[in-house]
Amino acid sequence: MTPFDLYFRTIFGVGCLLATAVSLIASARRGLKAMAILSVAIGIFWVSLFTGADLGYRAWQSMPNPGKAAFDDAMPVGALFMGWIPGTMFCAVVFVCGRLLGGLLKWTPYRIRRQRNGEGMAGAVDPSNPYTADRASGDNSAKGDS
Repeated sequence: MTPFDLYFRTIFGVGCLLATAVSLIASARRGLKAMAILSVAIGIFWVSLFTGADLGYRAWQSMPNPGKAAFDDAMPVGALFMGWIPGTMFCAVVFVCGRLLGGLLKWTPYRIRRQRNGEGMAGAVDPSNPYTADRASGDNSAKGDS
């Protein structure tokens, strides 16, 4: 393992975790607020990609006898100018997964609660409705029914 791998994996890994967390926060928001938070997540990914690559190559080049591969450092320049593309794809996937998971978590308790309360079922008894409350107790004499 080269010093590049050690620096890059550490810095970029922390950046990916932060970008994931911020993208999940954005998935719980709506409208422009969600897009602004998602832009921050993309920026975090982008900066960590560039910083990890740059510091990794610098550490690799500073060791004694680094070898020729240590000076093939076009990756930081590519990450600086084009790092927003993988950042956007990564954060968009996390954002969509967060939206789907959030929708699933909101949908499931609603369905369970709806069935438990009897909403939408034929013959449901509403205790606040005086006409159906008598049906629940079986007392129909109050209305003059036999």
